Amino acid sequence: MLYISWYDHEGIITTDGFDVAKYLGHYLALLFILQRFNHSDWGRCGHSLFDTMPHDGRTSYEAKIKDKTFLVDLTQGGLVHKSWAIGGRSSCLRTCQMKEDDSWSKQKYVIKFSWKEKTRVSEGDIMRHIHEKAANDPKIINFTPEFVTDAVFSDISTKDIRTSLGIDSNPREFVVVVMAKLDGTIMGLTGDDLWNVFWDCFHCKYHSLEPSDGCKTF
Repeated sequence: MLYISWYDHEGIITTDGFDVAKYLGHYLALLFILQRFNHSDWGRCGHSLFDTMPHDGRTSYEAKIKDKTFLVDLTQGGLVHKSWAIGGRSSCLRTCQMKEDDSWSKQKYVIKFSWKEKTRVSEGDIMRHIHEKAANDPKIINFTPEFVTDAVFSDISTKDIRTSLGIDSNPREFVVVVMAKLDGTIMGLTGDDLWNVFWDCFHCKYHSLEPSDGCKTF
């Protein structure tokens, strides 16, 4: 029995199975079709931004996000976080450097690739809202990471194949966010030091919200 499945970050679509021996002609026709698939047909986008885990020996590549260019570290040491899953956001974070004039910055940044649901507020919009509120408020600005840029690729989503099949969908779209890399010392805090940082985060979130926003928005 042969089943054909399509996997993406929204879920899995699987056909009914069929007996290969009984429908040998259909099976051979399927092989004939699959032999002619290109990367896009297989669900592989050719855009370099998607190649967050390359297998061709490269150690870095340049990624252009809007008007800024970044050198993404593809080594194991440059991997900050990777969600090993087919479905969901499948977030991947890597360290990078930003091009300043004709050289790469010494400051380290983090570039985050993820697939968010289209109905959710983008991380970039949230950061812009926070920085707008934080402009003259030390209760926020002193605890807010440097936000650099973001991009939402609404034309690259999980809806296409489901739309063609008439399947209801909660599509996900590809999102890239770049922020300054933090030192990570919070990971080693315990006791009162950890609680102090927790309350700093709480106050920062509280002061960045409009009274009508509530936690449902941000």
